[in-house]
Amino acid sequence: MTKLFTKFIATATLSLGLMFPFLVFAHETDTSYLPKIEAHYGTQVDVDGAFGGQCWDLSNYYLQVMGSKGVWGGSGRAGWIGHEYYDQLTAEGFTVTLDPQLSELQAGDIVNLRPGTNHTDPYYGHTIIIKSVNGDGTFTTIEQNAERGQIVAEYTRTFAEGAVTSKIAKLKPEPKPEPKPQPRKITSEDIRKFAAIDLSPLN
Repeated sequence: MTKLFTKFIATATLSLGLMFPFLVFAHETDTSYLPKIEAHYGTQVDVDGAFGGQCWDLSNYYLQVMGSKGVWGGSGRAGWIGHEYYDQLTAEGFTVTLDPQLSELQAGDIVNLRPGTNHTDPYYGHTIIIKSVNGDGTFTTIEQNAERGQIVAEYTRTFAEGAVTSKIAKLKPEPKPEPKPQPRKITSEDIRKFAAIDLSPLN
């Protein structure tokens, strides 16, 4: 009976996760940094001063806004930022998920796209920021060096499973548990008041 019950619980949990993935997120990405990125709509972000406003520049800037020292050097292949800088970013407190499912993507994530997918460069790939996850299966994204050129702009995207090589997230801080109420010690005044209670009506 115990084994059957355990199997039922595991199956139910898996089913809920597939149907309603938002119910089983262990942690939620912090979206409080997004307004600092939105403030750059229509302008160019070029943090390294080379090649104009690349997609890498925007994600690099966003990482620094969130407290990272940034991602410098490397291969320059935006689609593999999560893989190349995995150790650095996790040491800085970011959560890096390699080859995530689309159901795992959340607002506030940096998402790195596999080269050659979703019209990305076949060698470099692309890196974007998720602004929102929409109910129709699309994603509102913030990108640079896409169809509107080397400026920060908003897009609506759909992705195929397997198109995302990694996602980088700054998680919301864990809420502090509320302190448990401590039992009050009985004082001599409590004893005096109790002793003064007239219990004769109970007899």
